[in-house]
Amino acid sequence: MKEKIKKRLSHCIAGNEPFTPGSEYISLLTSTDEGWERADYCLECWEKNKKPGQFWRGKIPEKKVKKLSPDEKALELFRKTEDQKLLSVLALYLVRRDQAVRRCETYYEIPETGEVIVVPKMNLSPEEGKRVGEELVRLLDESS
Repeated sequence: MKEKIKKRLSHCIAGNEPFTPGSEYISLLTSTDEGWERADYCLECWEKNKKPGQFWRGKIPEKKVKKLSPDEKALELFRKTEDQKLLSVLALYLVRRDQAVRRCETYYEIPETGEVIVVPKMNLSPEEGKRVGEELVRLLDESS
């Protein structure tokens, strides 16, 4: 089953400063009995409140005038699929299209929304990679 991690907040959890395009933040993940708890800090508050746990530094994307149109079908499939091999290939595809960023070994973030998706590390044989790639093309084409 896929783990759910909350989206990035629109503001710092400690100082309540809003995150604006171009601003940097630190996202901290801590394990709880219910799953993962996410807390987002501005850099100033992080320096004052550093805590143990898995964390990464991110930057709110600047508003771009011209960019590739998002592959909404691939993003939706990335959010919903339970197939671990397909998830792995989708993560690579979305990183390549600048629609997802690898934050840690198994965490991928969609910068526009702050969603984090856990993608288990796996090695695919060339045959498996080809098969999963063909499956991905089929899934993306059939939803057109």
